[in-house]
Amino acid sequence: MDELAKHVAYIVGKCQSSNINVVEASEAAEDAWVEEIIEAARDSAAFQAACTPGYYNNEGQPSPKTVQNGSYGKGPKAFFERIHSWREDGSMPGLDRS
Repeated sequence: MDELAKHVAYIVGKCQSSNINVVEASEAAEDAWVEEIIEAARDSAAFQAACTPGYYNNEGQPSPKTVQNGSYGKGPKAFFERIHSWREDGSMPGLDRS
């Protein structure tokens, strides 16, 4: 949670210092992120289908969207490094701002 708080604080601070009132992920950036999540995901479809029906497997009916709505499959360390590199770039790539 601390890492995400740092990330959001960075974006807010950058917007304040640059007089940016609105910031939103671009459609292209969203699409690229979903692809990255899917590519890095662990394939758990068989496990999900075999589990007792419940919240995490859509009551026994796993959805293809489950993969894209999952966590970063390369693990937290890789995710934290990824967002740290994004902040170090400084240009806030993938964000539309006005």
